[in-house]
Amino acid sequence: MARPSNFSDVQILDASKRLIDAGKKVTGYALTKELGGGNPNSLEAKYLELSQTVTHGPKLQALPSVIEGSINGAIANLSKTLVDVLTKTYGDLKADAEVTVDQIKELAQTEIEEIRTQLADAAENEQAEADRAAALETQLMAANKTIEALKVDVANRDGQLKALNDAKHGLEQSILELQSDKQRLEIENASLTKQVADAKTAMTAAKADAEAAIQKVKDEAKKEVAEAKDEAKKERGEKDTALLKATAAESAYKELKTSNDKATQELAEANKKLGQLENQLKTTAAKLDEKTKELDAIKAPVPAQEDVATKKH
Repeated sequence: MARPSNFSDVQILDASKRLIDAGKKVTGYALTKELGGGNPNSLEAKYLELSQTVTHGPKLQALPSVIEGSINGAIANLSKTLVDVLTKTYGDLKADAEVTVDQIKELAQTEIEEIRTQLADAAENEQAEADRAAALETQLMAANKTIEALKVDVANRDGQLKALNDAKHGLEQSILELQSDKQRLEIENASLTKQVADAKTAMTAAKADAEAAIQKVKDEAKKEVAEAKDEAKKERGEKDTALLKATAAESAYKELKTSNDKATQELAEANKKLGQLENQLKTTAAKLDEKTKELDAIKAPVPAQEDVATKKH
């Protein structure tokens, strides 16, 4: 039968002895009251088991040295009392007495030795239980250390996971920024492309207009010179008039030539501006290509969390 969890066999025996000395009946409730707690049924069952053990001689549980001394004293007192009783009644029972005082002492001493032997065996059992409890305590401490180590490892892994999530968030933000830059550059590129196309169209139109104007001036000047020559030939008498006309035509031709030079200069400036726009378009296209490459590099597959942790170790 299992021992009550809070009280040893010695405590139960001591409590029952106190109840007997006080003239009280030993019951489970009386033991509970005497010990200050415990299960009445378990205490009573254990007391009955201990009582049978003392009566029939099986091994007892270990007793403290003070209790063992008290028991030895009680046995000694019992022996003395038996000797006194036998001595007093020796005369009346001399004929029938078969047991001498020495035999009684020897019997009492035998009982004492048996009790001492039982106490020693009980002490060994108690020590074995204590060793087993110590071993379990050691295992419990080791298990607690393992649990603490696992908690630390889990905390470390949580930290690594948080760092990876933060890095992932940073990459996502970078991707969004690059995508925004790419869209802005695409818009700028489209605007510059339209400006270049418009400039080319305007330059072509201006060049055509200038060439047409020059050609018109040339044609008119040639016509006027020709007419002036014809008139000079036909009207020799009007030399001065013809000469004036020729001079005017020549002056007009010079003016037209000046206009032609100016138109040529404007055309050269338009070509220069067109070259600048084309260079700006190339620079913008290069920037757009660079941003596209950065975006493709960031979108490349990120290594798995386990691979990152393995590389860190």
